[in-house]
Amino acid sequence: MDALAKETGLPYKTISRIELGQNLPSLPVLVRIANALGISLDALLGRAAAHGDGRPGLIHEDEEAVSVRQELQDLRRRMDLLEHVAHTHTR
Repeated sequence: MDALAKETGLPYKTISRIELGQNLPSLPVLVRIANALGISLDALLGRAAAHGDGRPGLIHEDEEAVSVRQELQDLRRRMDLLEHVAHTHTR
């Protein structure tokens, strides 16, 4: 997280809250994270592969980048679930 915070220019606390699901990042924050990881927003959110072979992310991802990408994909799944629940309860 330290490296991602430094690379994005975001506070460590912000990155931590995003990873813990305590904070939903804005689009500009997602763009900064994707740029720091060297991947597209689609790949960051698990919506598209960054490579032709179906792998999202960088060709040479280090362990921290893989961990962050997986945590952000989990966050996207939680966001999708929250949207579904909110939509269900507004009917």
